[in-house]
Amino acid sequence: MNFTFKKKWEILVFVLVGLAFLSLFFVFYFTGGNYVSTRGRTDALILLITFLGVTIWGVFILYRLQDRTVWFFYLAILILTQVWLLSGVIKRMAENDSALDTAMWLFSYIPMLFIPTLWFGICAKQFTPWKIKNFSLVHLSLAAVLALLVLTNPLHHLAFTVDSNGTVDHHVLYYIVYAFIGLMILGALSLFVKGTFHKRNTLLTLILPLTMIGLLLLYSILYLVPVTHRFLNSIAPANNYYMVYSLLSTGLAEVAIQTGLMQNTGRYADYFKYGPYRLALADRDYNLVYQNVNFQMIPELKKSTHATANGFRYQKHETSNGYLLIQEDIRDILRLRQELLANEKALKSANEVLKTNQRVQGELIKNETRQQLNEFVYAEISLESERLQKLVDSLPDELTPETRSQYTPTLIELKIRLTFLKQRCLLLINGSDEGTVSYADFALSTGSLKLDLQNLNYIVAVSYREEAPLGLPLALEVNSFLHQVIDGAGLNAGMVLLNIDPKGNLFKCRVSGFNHFDPKKVKGYSKKSEEDEDLIYTVTVKKEREGV
Repeated sequence: MNFTFKKKWEILVFVLVGLAFLSLFFVFYFTGGNYVSTRGRTDALILLITFLGVTIWGVFILYRLQDRTVWFFYLAILILTQVWLLSGVIKRMAENDSALDTAMWLFSYIPMLFIPTLWFGICAKQFTPWKIKNFSLVHLSLAAVLALLVLTNPLHHLAFTVDSNGTVDHHVLYYIVYAFIGLMILGALSLFVKGTFHKRNTLLTLILPLTMIGLLLLYSILYLVPVTHRFLNSIAPANNYYMVYSLLSTGLAEVAIQTGLMQNTGRYADYFKYGPYRLALADRDYNLVYQNVNFQMIPELKKSTHATANGFRYQKHETSNGYLLIQEDIRDILRLRQELLANEKALKSANEVLKTNQRVQGELIKNETRQQLNEFVYAEISLESERLQKLVDSLPDELTPETRSQYTPTLIELKIRLTFLKQRCLLLINGSDEGTVSYADFALSTGSLKLDLQNLNYIVAVSYREEAPLGLPLALEVNSFLHQVIDGAGLNAGMVLLNIDPKGNLFKCRVSGFNHFDPKKVKGYSKKSEEDEDLIYTVTVKKEREGV
């Protein structure tokens, strides 16, 4: 069956049902015997008015429902409500304790069992992924079994018994029936709370349905407890549970539609106008045909499909007869963007300050290191100057051919010390602010050193393959190391080959051609071997700081 409902047929059917009810009511009302009390006739009139109101109200609710399953469920609720009210009228117009009165009394439990179950099914359809077919089969079957047991109560008396005085004694089936009704109402309430708790609903959207379901549950409990049952019977119209249940059930459907908990096809114009979305429909000339109350038109939309103005982003989509215009509030996004830009600017400023501070700290450390290095080298120069002065003082004022050979070692030592002291001074002078010596300056000072040593019969070669700056401390270590090697060789002529490995912080020195060599004068040597009267030494030099 296709889900296509002709609204006029719905209205016609329920109008005919209403006319049939009216006809039946008037038959009972005017043909009822003297046994019908005034209260019974009054209650019958109340039920008639309730029937008419619920029928008209229910037709308008059905007219607005959109979901197929919910439509059928509520149709069943409305029909059961009408049948229930009809049974109430018949019961009021029947003779007390007659077979018809008892039958209508038992029959009233059928709608009381099925209506909460159907409402539970509507909540399950709206708020759970359950298979509604299986759900309906199980719960409606339970309701049908309980209804059948109540209808057959005269055979087994499991629900209640009536003594000769008309007093009703309730038994276990009665409480099971009411427990089932309460569980259905409580289940609907639980599904509603679970289904709407994490959604962005307004307070009114939550309170009204909760209130209606809570009233249904509360009324059922009050009607069940004997003390409150007698209290309800003393208050009109609360004593007419036919009317109370019918109005609460229909009111719950209306609230569910008004709050959007049940999909509906009505009031689309109001939703478009007063809804939370800023929309508008315009014709080809940009005349607004429909618009949300909060929508504000801007001229830029006539020229572009996207625009931004006054904290809003606009989009234009073409339709068959015009345009759909959308206005999005991006003021919070723009505010957050401004805050992010301000934070980014502040972070950049802070970063620049930190970089400057880091650069200054680095310069201070470099200057302090350079100062310490200078002080150390100056102290060495001062000490070396004293040694040179002592050597000079040990020489006579004039050297004769007879005494020259005696003072030759002193003169050679004096020249060697001056040679190495000269290179240390050159390295210190050519050292940069970063504490390094360029490859050219290092090669120039080393060339001068090699030339001076060659004049003293020392052949020195220095291998440094990487044409990159050399750390000043490491360059000074090279100077000191070579001085120690020459000092270990004494006055003997020979050759020294030095290989510098800055990455491994390693000096490899090959000493050959010397008649005598004292390795103990070389600080830090780690290996010695003899090959063809050559002595090979490997010395590891540790740099004072990273990158030097």
